[in-house]
Amino acid sequence: MEQTYCILQRQVNLQTGQVAVRVCKKGTEEELSKDVNYCKLRSIFNQDLTYYLVKQENEKEVIKILKKKVVEEDDRYVKIK
Repeated sequence: MEQTYCILQRQVNLQTGQVAVRVCKKGTEEELSKDVNYCKLRSIFNQDLTYYLVKQENEKEVIKILKKKVVEEDDRYVKIK
């Protein structure tokens, strides 16, 4: 069975400091490969956005972590850079 992943988008409003996290897409590693490259480009051109790749089984707990103001490295997700 193939592992299912999620791409999460974290957006920080620079004026208010409000943090929003949403699921962009779910799928297998192969299905998401092109989307990962697109997310890299988007985050370069829009500094408010950061993208993370996470296993679907860890999705809910990672969303809680990403909603915090300061995000530390964790082994449950990978920042798409």
